Amino acid sequence: MKTNHQRSFRAATHRKKPGAAFHRTSVLSDVSISAMADFDFTNGNRGMAKSVRGAKKFVNSRFRHHENAATRRLAAEGPGEARD
Repeated sequence: MKTNHQRSFRAATHRKKPGAAFHRTSVLSDVSISAMADFDFTNGNRGMAKSVRGAKKFVNSRFRHHENAATRRLAAEGPGEARD
């Protein structure tokens, strides 16, 4: 059988990232959001990668939600009231 790599080739192992924490603080909406990838990886490296990606996605989506809500509130106030 033909292979696409040299003999005795060993691929580098994936970086282990249990407990990877992500944090963002919004100045506009005065909110602090954080999430952490858990330590329970049920499907090997793929489970770890999905857990980290999910934590990152949660933080980014919640941050974007609060920023958009604060922007809508500021726009609803009107131009005169925001300059206090």
